[in-house]
Amino acid sequence: DIAKYSGSTVNNSFQINGKESPKQTVESVSKWLDSSLEGNKLNCIVNAAGGFMMDDISSDNFYDNLDTMYKWNSLSAFQCGTIASRYLLPNHTPNSLLILTGAAAAFN
Repeated sequence: DIAKYSGSTVNNSFQINGKESPKQTVESVSKWLDSSLEGNKLNCIVNAAGGFMMDDISSDNFYDNLDTMYKWNSLSAFQCGTIASRYLLPNHTPNSLLILTGAAAAFN
């Protein structure tokens, strides 16, 4: 919970249930936002997800690790993008921001 560790006031925070399908996750977050925002929009959405696994393409578990990285990185970004399309202020609004984090190792 970001409010617990940031020392600041956070109006809305939601923890994802990792056992839901990607579509169920988006719908759970959407349902929560519908009830929490009461018709308002968000200024910022942060996708604090991602990860990196180092493996050789000849490894026996290469595709398992590839699938895990897809879920951590790409799928979470697509889910966050879907939520942003529904609840973020319009992109012509100066105070509208979608943040997708990534691994620094990707640049090396």
